[in-house]
Amino acid sequence: MSKNAVKNIKERALLLEILTKLNVDVLINRLEISNVETKQFFEEKLFKMKSGIVGEDRLNKIFNHYQFPFPYQVLKGVSLDSGGKFQTDCLILTPNLIILLESKNISGKLYFESNPERLVREKENGLIDVYESPEVQVERNVTLLKMWLEEHGLKIPVVGAFILTSAKHPIVVKEPLRIQALFPKSVFSYVHQQWNQYRNRKQFLSIDGMEKLREMIELESVKNRYEQFPLRKRWSFENVKLVQGVRCCRCNKIGMTWISRSWECKCGYKDKDAHIPTLQEWFIFNKNTITNKECREYLMIDSRHVIKRLLKHKCILEIGNTKGTNYKWNW
Repeated sequence: MSKNAVKNIKERALLLEILTKLNVDVLINRLEISNVETKQFFEEKLFKMKSGIVGEDRLNKIFNHYQFPFPYQVLKGVSLDSGGKFQTDCLILTPNLIILLESKNISGKLYFESNPERLVREKENGLIDVYESPEVQVERNVTLLKMWLEEHGLKIPVVGAFILTSAKHPIVVKEPLRIQALFPKSVFSYVHQQWNQYRNRKQFLSIDGMEKLREMIELESVKNRYEQFPLRKRWSFENVKLVQGVRCCRCNKIGMTWISRSWECKCGYKDKDAHIPTLQEWFIFNKNTITNKECREYLMIDSRHVIKRLLKHKCILEIGNTKGTNYKWNW
């Protein structure tokens, strides 16, 4: 796996860790938002992001538990461009076909509607949500992947399905008509069935060919990858400021004070590294880099020398020197 592919996985793992440790409503308090509708907008965005990452994580774990008895390569978080950028959660490369899988972390009662095609979800409280049809998404990505492969001189069968990865299995009231919907434990059998259908047909890829295709897809995914951070850039909220101050890891209140080489909170909690999670929030929400001056303002410390010491951490990279020094998170 390439360094950039590993970086992408680490970024998503970090965000999942942060969203798991902190409730979304706690994390959203890092943003200066007075408008209720705007706050709800960002909360929904974070909930959706967390749900997507959790679903992909559950899908990825399937391949840690099972080994298929035929040659294959698994690629996760693929981003390609063929007549437009597209992203898919998982590709399984085999000599005779490619299997495309999408993760859908969704619970409740599900209705796969047609004309127009959409997914309708009814929650336990009776509220209704409407989403793009997973059938349409899988079919679109299968078509775009075939186009991309043909552009690179490969014509190989591609099949697709989507996985309902919610820990609480949804109730499918109206089932999809064209694309297979699976629960995680069915993935192993589904992949086997697809392989058995194609195993005696033409072989398109050798073992070396699969490896070269994997490397090519990973390289292209780096070029076309969707930048996950900062969210300010992705979600276009230039006018929203970050709340200054260090968050307490015990009570989640912002406003710890640096006293005698440690952060202290009014609740009595002390932690010399409390600024590290707070800096994570900066890199997630605000910018890819931070300067000594920006850090002084953000952590509310006057001394540039103290800030320089605080930024010497295994998770933080120092780039440049003297006044031009920037600091980045070490993914």
